[in-house]
Amino acid sequence: MKKLILFAVSVLFFSSLSAQMSRAEVIELIESEGYKISHEDYAFLEEGEYEITYKTFHTGTDYAIIAYSEDSEVFDIHLKLYSPNGTLLKSDTAPDPEAVIEYSPNSEKECKIVYKNYASHSYGDNIIRVLVAYKITTNQLNFLDINRFSIKQTLFSHFCFYNGSSFLYKRLKIS
Repeated sequence: MKKLILFAVSVLFFSSLSAQMSRAEVIELIESEGYKISHEDYAFLEEGEYEITYKTFHTGTDYAIIAYSEDSEVFDIHLKLYSPNGTLLKSDTAPDPEAVIEYSPNSEKECKIVYKNYASHSYGDNIIRVLVAYKITTNQLNFLDINRFSIKQTLFSHFCFYNGSSFLYKRLKIS
């Protein structure tokens, strides 16, 4: 999936040599892959500067973390994800104007996200944005569907038991 997202982001970035992707275009791309935005951060960074943000990641969810700049002067962004104890979990340090990390945690944890303007043509501040997007995994969806079905089945059984009417039993549907 990272390759697909990275390819799509790269195609859009390089489709116009005069400007990088806008925030709206990046969000549209992410959402077209089935993700929803859960966290957003930005900073004005000179070349070599970095910023830190924190995000809680949940089990049963796939995440895509995207760092990019709308400024065409930025040509290399690095992105790193650290566990609560400081262990590097994932990184994208390829020499690209965007960085993408995919992450599926095995337990709930608050992680540190570090994004850096590694290289740019200008000497002033450049805006670097980070978006964290999520998508609930199939296993989690199946679990939720089973729980929802069980809850509806339980409510249905209790409703029929308390009312004792076969007429009501036939009219109720479990969707």
